Amino acid sequence: WRKIKEGNVHEDFQLWLVAEHRDGFSKELLECSEKVVYESPQGLRQNMLLLYSNWESSDVWSRVDLQNTNIRMLHFALAWTHCLLQERSWYNQKLNGSHNIQYGRGDLKAAELLICSQSDEYDSLRHLMKDIVYGGKVDDPVALRLISTYIDLIFSRDTVEGKKELMCGIRIPASPEFTSHINTISKIPIDFEYPGLPPNAKYSLEKSKGDQLIKKLKQIE
Repeated sequence: WRKIKEGNVHEDFQLWLVAEHRDGFSKELLECSEKVVYESPQGLRQNMLLLYSNWESSDVWSRVDLQNTNIRMLHFALAWTHCLLQERSWYNQKLNGSHNIQYGRGDLKAAELLICSQSDEYDSLRHLMKDIVYGGKVDDPVALRLISTYIDLIFSRDTVEGKKELMCGIRIPASPEFTSHINTISKIPIDFEYPGLPPNAKYSLEKSKGDQLIKKLKQIE
């Protein structure tokens, strides 16, 4: 790094780095680099599978008390909520041109800490999720009501304990085992319809993409 910083390298020298987000990553190196960022996959199922994979590789899952099944179930509720809100925000941006609210690693980490500290206080947990973690960066009253509705439904005791469905026949698994959660996620339909969006939302999005592509092709001509 010192040689690179001083410019004491061959003119054809290139260094490729693959890295995950880390608090101690060099800001100087980041600023002088060309960056390629991996975007989250589209779809609730794929996003949740990626999130669980990250939890497994970063030991988040193994640090959760195996005897506390409730916290494991709350992790499923959190994954569902986080990925659902990400997808909703993406659709709103593409369909309505509204600001794409990014729910990132910091929001997820804050929510993880909450469910571990408030696992038996559902009212308090819902309040903090709505007003601080996920609703804190939203100023649109309609979007706030939607977030509040999602969290009230997903983080109710009956839903977390699997007595009520989340949506489309999916219930939070009662088993604390990682594979049980993955199996449940794998049952989420690929054509999952997001609540609060019109039934033709996906069609409208595809039509919008097609219109943009035709416009670009005409410009080439």
